[in-house]
Amino acid sequence: MKNIFSYLKLFKMERILLSSLTILMNIHISFSQTSTLDSLMKQAINFSYNEEYDEAIMSLEKLLRLDPNNAYAYGELGNVYYLQEEFEDAISYYHKCIKLDSSAYPIIMNLGNAYIDSDKLDSAIAVHKFLISKDSTNADHYIDLGDAYQKKEDLAQAELNFKKAIQINPYNCLAHFNLGTIYGIQNKYKEAVDELFLLRNMYGYFPNLQNQFYQILMKSDSEFEDWVEKEPNNSEAHYYYSFYLYYDDDREEAVDELKEAISLNSNEERYYLLKSIWLWNLGDNEQVISDCEKCLELNPHSWKCHNSIARNYADMNDFPKAIEYLKKSVEIDSLVIESHYQLGQYYHINKEYQKAVDELKKSINLGDKSPWVYYYLAFAYYKIDDFKMAMHNVVMAKNRDALLHKLTEVAKSDIDWLIDKLNQNINR
Repeated sequence: MKNIFSYLKLFKMERILLSSLTILMNIHISFSQTSTLDSLMKQAINFSYNEEYDEAIMSLEKLLRLDPNNAYAYGELGNVYYLQEEFEDAISYYHKCIKLDSSAYPIIMNLGNAYIDSDKLDSAIAVHKFLISKDSTNADHYIDLGDAYQKKEDLAQAELNFKKAIQINPYNCLAHFNLGTIYGIQNKYKEAVDELFLLRNMYGYFPNLQNQFYQILMKSDSEFEDWVEKEPNNSEAHYYYSFYLYYDDDREEAVDELKEAISLNSNEERYYLLKSIWLWNLGDNEQVISDCEKCLELNPHSWKCHNSIARNYADMNDFPKAIEYLKKSVEIDSLVIESHYQLGQYYHINKEYQKAVDELKKSINLGDKSPWVYYYLAFAYYKIDDFKMAMHNVVMAKNRDALLHKLTEVAKSDIDWLIDKLNQNINR
């Protein structure tokens, strides 16, 4: 049941670190003591981020000896134990923090999540409902509440809360992933495919996305095939069956099913879009362009089709053309992670390094957590001689890869080379 929770460490870490950084900003306002306390908190956050948990605990315990009533230190101790999956200890320290500072909402949020992971689901639900009562415009609160209901196997409430999160923020990738997963558990395979395919276009590097797609489609078994057999003239049946075939490694047949869908209904842009993606993976660049152009005829404002055709031109090493289409994509919708990431990547390859920096930073600001975005950003900074930022981002790339294992061996080798170069420049 809990496959959705197993991959979430990265997102929990990001959320916990966000809480810590929020706390850190508050420290500068609330601490009347010397910068020693500030320094110890920074050390602890650094140690936590690098998974040096014993050292983080020692820094925080030293801080508490200097300031026994420091709410922030208790909150950060809770975070350290949370990251080690020692949830009872995390809960205990979160309570100590909240007792000293009842307005520490990021810590209250972490407390609710610790309750989820320790199977105290009624307590988790109560905490996240309390947070919603304080801020009903925060999509993360609804995601967390949905997680609690999902673990409690109240799928209707989980679905309702994930939908509410998407209503608040249609670009929230985790909400789309969770909703797609819920649909899969409920055997609503069409709805699951729609959510996960939207997410694939919004943020292709989302952790576990392809595996979740595969699991749900294999679970659907013969449902889409039976639909085609019962309704051979239904274009929708052929469209959804193509997903099953593709993830079952019948890729040529998947394309054939989309051809059949198009022959039955030539006015659906998503048929051409999906066909262009399958064909791009098969290396048929000429047909990809034709399908994307047809998609754009049907909907000139489809950022998805602009992204697909841009990826194809990049595959043909025509990066100026790829950039042209991606610039149109971000004009249409400036809040899609994938568009800024691709544009930044292609600017980098096209040796427009400052533009690459600008776009990759936008991708990160929108929530990109892939090691690749930091990889390209590090090299772009290196090319414009900003060695400090290059080092920061190359370390971020290594940290992300340690969690997600997405970088290739060539990229890892590139990172080691860049770190050596940066050390030489920084130490001059």
